[in-house]
Amino acid sequence: MEMFDLREVIQNLLQEHQSLAHDMGISLIFSGAHSAWGYFDKGRIEQAVTNLICNAIKYGQGRPVIVSCELSSLGACIRVCDSGIGMSTETKAKVFEFGSRDKVAAPFFPGNGFGLWMTKTLVEAMNGKIFVNSKLGEGSTFNILLPITGGN
Repeated sequence: MEMFDLREVIQNLLQEHQSLAHDMGISLIFSGAHSAWGYFDKGRIEQAVTNLICNAIKYGQGRPVIVSCELSSLGACIRVCDSGIGMSTETKAKVFEFGSRDKVAAPFFPGNGFGLWMTKTLVEAMNGKIFVNSKLGEGSTFNILLPITGGN
């Protein structure tokens, strides 16, 4: 655990993925807090958010991806939102299970169903929660809620 500005880390991740997004015709947009200082596990956050950004680029159908972070009394909230293919209710219910793949999307989007399971594992290792809001054909929004610890 170390003290850092979550906003800065997320902006760096967006910069790192700018070339990939550009190649896919996607704009990466940051929105949110002016700063979001707290004690977090930087490596786990970087991996979890990278997984979500890559998925949003992959499934975003060339539309902008919006990533935000905010602090509240509940903790730090990181949100990754795309306006891509979205998910069916059936897929959404098991999206964080190991090896879970959308039956309709799987033939068109390569993958092994490992990324979101790993993301959930990373978030839970930080005593956080992850959930998704999605509607088929309208995109997905992944939310990570993390506690802001005292640094011990």
